[in-house]
Amino acid sequence: MGCMPEPDWTRTSINKGYPIVYCPTHPNAYSNRYVFVHRIVYERHIGRFLKRHEIVHHKNGNKLDYRIENLELTNHTDHARHHAMQFPAVMVTLICPGCVKPFTRERRKTHLSDRSKRRTFCSRHCNGAYTARTRRSRSQKRAKSSVSY
Repeated sequence: MGCMPEPDWTRTSINKGYPIVYCPTHPNAYSNRYVFVHRIVYERHIGRFLKRHEIVHHKNGNKLDYRIENLELTNHTDHARHHAMQFPAVMVTLICPGCVKPFTRERRKTHLSDRSKRRTFCSRHCNGAYTARTRRSRSQKRAKSSVSY
């Protein structure tokens, strides 16, 4: 297995601080031919290349600490679940865009994205009714604008 950790590696930092190394022959290298150092270290430890869906998690959260005792192999679901537990769940009151009634829902604050733009409904029924209503109004607007005299 090529691209093993060497003291003379020229490393750069991308993707929020993860060290990378140039390794054009690596089967999982990105299009720029770079590979994350922590993935190479773990591959050497287990004696095979990682599959694309396998994730190497830094136990102590330090992205620059790629000692084998700080790394563990996980999948996307378990990794997301682990990081979600870092953020407390809170009950929030929202207004349903379908029926315009208030309802409460458990939400986790997240560092990954701003979910405030996503519509949250009180039920599947309201979601379906709202979607059908907005699709109908959009198609009617398109029909009116395409009419030529």
